[in-house]
Amino acid sequence: MRKSIAIACGLAPLLAAGVAEGSCGSAFCVLNTNWATQGVPHEAGTSRLDLHFEYIDQKHLYSGKKKIAPEDDTEDILEQRTINRNWLATYDYAFTRNWSISASLPVVSRSHSHTVDPTGAA
Repeated sequence: MRKSIAIACGLAPLLAAGVAEGSCGSAFCVLNTNWATQGVPHEAGTSRLDLHFEYIDQKHLYSGKKKIAPEDDTEDILEQRTINRNWLATYDYAFTRNWSISASLPVVSRSHSHTVDPTGAA
């Protein structure tokens, strides 16, 4: 009996969640919510160096949430593909428990291709 109640309690949140949609607004989402992993040193004299790479390949056309074919795009400028390659280096240092400094150096490489047709013809 206890086992079936435990299983039901474990599955109830999944059934209640429905379709979840979300975005961090970037290519990098922190799943670990510990302050130390997010670049916030909290002990005096501690430092942290973070280096990560982001790759975003945008090669599909969307109108709202729906994927569309190139012939369905009614704009004068037809987007073909955008590729973002980003390196981000961040250094954090805590002077005291309440005062710290952080410095970031982004290196961005972006390629973008599109077709421009000022007449509006296909």
